Amino acid sequence: MTHSGAHTAAVPPAETVSVADLRTAVARQLRIWMPRAEDAVIHQLADRRTARLRGADQVHFLAVRDENGTVCAWADTYLDAAHGIAQIEDVVTADSHVRRGHADTVLATALQRASGYGLVFLLADPDDWPSGWYARRGFTPIGRSHVFTRTAAGS
Repeated sequence: MTHSGAHTAAVPPAETVSVADLRTAVARQLRIWMPRAEDAVIHQLADRRTARLRGADQVHFLAVRDENGTVCAWADTYLDAAHGIAQIEDVVTADSHVRRGHADTVLATALQRASGYGLVFLLADPDDWPSGWYARRGFTPIGRSHVFTRTAAGS
């Protein structure tokens, strides 16, 4: 989905954080999504965020904290100034903090960071609720991708 709406600033904006700042929140949310996963799997998935630092010339991890300083929502931005391309990825609000505007804050901050880029996009499943949420915030579907997964021999 590409963004064609206005780039309104979040007040206050999300802050730029480090991978280490996000680790606990990401691991906690992964545990909720995958309650039967082994601890090693949760830690590997949370720790692989460091690989994302190689995703573009400029990579920013954005976060909103609650009144106790706990990261409760986050998003990534990948900025390629040479080609005028900005990608927003992994917009997440922790289950314990939904419906408080935190995702709007991280998305608005990401869009502000991407202001001036010719192409601002994100990936969203057209059959899942976030695509409607993104559409209400100025994103338009432009294509579709397919993934094929082999589950077991003979199936």
